[in-house]
Amino acid sequence: MLKKLPVCHLYFLCLCLLPFSILQAQDNPKPGDVKKDTVVKAAPIVPAATTTTPSPGDKSAGLGVAVTPSSLRYNVKPGSLVSKTVKVTNDSKTIFKFHVAFHDYHQDEKGKPIADTTGHYKYGLSRWVNVSPSFFELKPGETKILTVTVEVPNTDEGTMAAYTIMEIDQVTERGALDPTKTNSQAISMGVIPTIGFGVYLYQNPPNVKNNLVEISKYSFTAATDKVKTSSLDLELINKGDGIGFCSMYIELTNVQTGVQKKLPVRQFTILPGFTRVFTFPLPADLPKGKYSSVGVMDFGNKEHVEAAELEFTY
Repeated sequence: MLKKLPVCHLYFLCLCLLPFSILQAQDNPKPGDVKKDTVVKAAPIVPAATTTTPSPGDKSAGLGVAVTPSSLRYNVKPGSLVSKTVKVTNDSKTIFKFHVAFHDYHQDEKGKPIADTTGHYKYGLSRWVNVSPSFFELKPGETKILTVTVEVPNTDEGTMAAYTIMEIDQVTERGALDPTKTNSQAISMGVIPTIGFGVYLYQNPPNVKNNLVEISKYSFTAATDKVKTSSLDLELINKGDGIGFCSMYIELTNVQTGVQKKLPVRQFTILPGFTRVFTFPLPADLPKGKYSSVGVMDFGNKEHVEAAELEFTY
């Protein structure tokens, strides 16, 4: 049974668990999660803030290329503009050329980004973003700073949240076509992206509400022959008009023994109007028994905490 808890009952719990949440890994949707068949591009996206080797077997390549940060958050007032920077570093011994473009998207219940193909997505930020440079060469050991500017119009559309993915794709020029080959062997021309990085861009104008994320379902799923691990499952919905940046944690209490157990913290983004589902696997060494669990969602402000309680037998 899903039971909502008032904020006042959670004050002490939040103080105890907040240091724990800082130590956990993030669960934000990563650019590497974009599926090849849903993104309007030819290159596979590599998560930003990581390195990639330019070509297999190239021992002279060195460490690779890194892009940081993996996301940019804006709070631009309508009628204004704000610029932020992204750093691209080449730690290899190879020269690279990159092209920068933007693609709007929405997300499924697991947080996977799915490319918008209509070109008229109401939350699309690409129409208000410019980057300089948009095409650049990166020599060995060189770092390039990209300036990413969001300029929001002073219109009704400018008062809405918006988001997009900035894709930084390597390009290589094809060599001249061999006239001795058949048409089927010589069919491609131009430039071809080979590796890519993605950086998430989020815009929350000051007027939006980004803390209206609610826990709509909280349930226990027992292990079966098909599902080997028991879990606690939460469904969340963003009823606000802003992008929610949240942390979630669960604390278990064995009703018989009073022993408590904390599950790893999840940090995530949920877009306005969307629903996300999270599964928290129970530890394999968790003793059998009856448990009381409290799921807490934190927006970074003690006045805006969402929580639910669930009792289950493991």
